[in-house]
Amino acid sequence: MIIEILGEEVVNKGNYKCVRRWLRGQHPDLGIIVRGYTGWETVQEVRMSCSEPEILGEQVISQNGSYKHVRRWLRGVHPELGKLVRGITGWETLQEIDVIKAKGTFFDVSLESDLRSVA
Repeated sequence: MIIEILGEEVVNKGNYKCVRRWLRGQHPDLGIIVRGYTGWETVQEVRMSCSEPEILGEQVISQNGSYKHVRRWLRGVHPELGKLVRGITGWETLQEIDVIKAKGTFFDVSLESDLRSVA
């Protein structure tokens, strides 16, 4: 079922943000049902943490050398980072990203003296 989002606003409440969404139709499992301009609407409030998201788990979907395509589960609601799902710990964010890890790093010895002169 596709649910149409009619509007959205972000409200800062101290150490967390709250996203208030207006959805078309009656969805009692998602929020409060109200009579709106377009008929029956559902008002949903989702609480989002302002801190860095905690990674709950990571699954490698594909890998080629130093390139990986991974799926991550993040604790809490972070709609800007991925899809919201209902998980074991409550609301979680499902994120699929590409990760490129360096095979090795190097440090140029000539740069070390330049860094000391700056400090």
